[in-house]
Amino acid sequence: VRGILRHCPVAQAVRLQAAGRAPTARHGVVGFVSSSSGVLPDKGGDIGMQQLEEFRKVLAQSIASQTFVKATLSLNKGDDKTLTNVYMRLVSLKGGVSLQVKLRHKTNDVTKNFGVEQADDVLRDLLLGGFRQAYLFTSTGDWQLKLGKKPWLQRVGKGPTFETATVEKHDRAKTVPVKKDALFLQLLGITNEQGEPRPGKSDKLKQIQQFVSVVNRAVEDSGLGRELRLDNKMSHGTRALRLVDMGCGKGYLTFAAHCHLSDVCGLRVRTQGVEVRQQLVDDTNEWSQQLDIAPAGDVDGHEVDETGLSFVQGYISEALARIPGTAGPTDVLVALHACDTATDDAIRAGISAGARVIIVAPCCHKELR
Repeated sequence: VRGILRHCPVAQAVRLQAAGRAPTARHGVVGFVSSSSGVLPDKGGDIGMQQLEEFRKVLAQSIASQTFVKATLSLNKGDDKTLTNVYMRLVSLKGGVSLQVKLRHKTNDVTKNFGVEQADDVLRDLLLGGFRQAYLFTSTGDWQLKLGKKPWLQRVGKGPTFETATVEKHDRAKTVPVKKDALFLQLLGITNEQGEPRPGKSDKLKQIQQFVSVVNRAVEDSGLGRELRLDNKMSHGTRALRLVDMGCGKGYLTFAAHCHLSDVCGLRVRTQGVEVRQQLVDDTNEWSQQLDIAPAGDVDGHEVDETGLSFVQGYISEALARIPGTAGPTDVLVALHACDTATDDAIRAGISAGARVIIVAPCCHKELR
C-alpha cells in the first residue's frame, strides 16, 4: 500500500496541496489551487503564468484608462473542441457599460454580457480553460500573448491598429424593408409625422414589414429580380414587373409591396389592386395620385406608362380576364384572406396568367368542405 501511495499522482497532489504548493503536469494531476498563489495551472503545466498575469494587468489598465478597444482569443486547446475563438468588446446597455463576450463555435455563436469589473476574471478563466493565444487592441498600442512551452508577451506593430476607443451601442437600429417615415404609411394612417405607429397600428406595421420581406424574398428566389434588372439594362428599361393584389382592401400591403420593389429594389413595377368595394377603390386611387405613383395617362385616360400603382373594382373570379387593366401576363399574384372560395379563384387566376410567384393566405372566416 505504501508503494502504491508513494507513486500515486493523486496522493502526491494531496501532499503538495497540504504543503501549500500547486501540483504541475509532472505530478500527473492538475486543477488544485495553491493556497498561496490562487493560480490554476493548466494541463500543460507552467504555460506562462507570469506572462498571463502581465497581460491581465495591461487589460485592466486599458479599461481603467478608457483605451480598451477589443480583445480576441484563439488556439483553443481545451476540452470543448467546438469553441474556436472568443471576441471581447465594451457595449453600452441600459444599465451602463458592459463587457460583451462572444464565444464562436463551429456552428453557432454564444454571446454573454458581464460587468466591466469582471473582465479580468473572464479573461483569466478563458485562458486557463485552454486558449493559447490572445490579442489586446488599445488606442495606445496592440499586445499579443502566447502561452505554451515557450510563452511570451510583446507589444506588436509600430502603432495601434485603432486610434480611438469607442463603446458601441448594443441595441443597434434594426434593418427593416419599409422605413417608418415612408409617406404612404403616413397617408394611410399607419404612422405619424415622426414615423411612430399610431395607436392600435403597431401590429399592422409589423404585418406590413413581414409581408414585404416575404414578397422581396419570393421575387429574388424566383429569379424575377435578376432577370428584370438584366433585361432593363440591355433594353433600356422596357420591361416592368407586373403584380396583382386581389382583395386588397385599403391597400396597405399593396402600397408597401409596390413602393419597396420600385424604390428599394430598383425595379420597374406595374401594380394593380383588385377590390370589390367601390369606395375603397376610389380612396386608394386618390392616395396613389397624391403619392405621385399612379400610372401616367393621356387626355383620353389611356395609360402611357407601364409602371405605377392603381386599383380597380371587381371580383377575384373575374380578375385577369374581364376586369379592365388586369389583362395580360402577371409575374406576382397576391391574395391574402380572400373570403370563402376566393382564394381558390385567385390561385386559378394566377396559374392561368402564368404567374411565377403566387402568395396566398386563405380566409379564416369561411370553411370549405
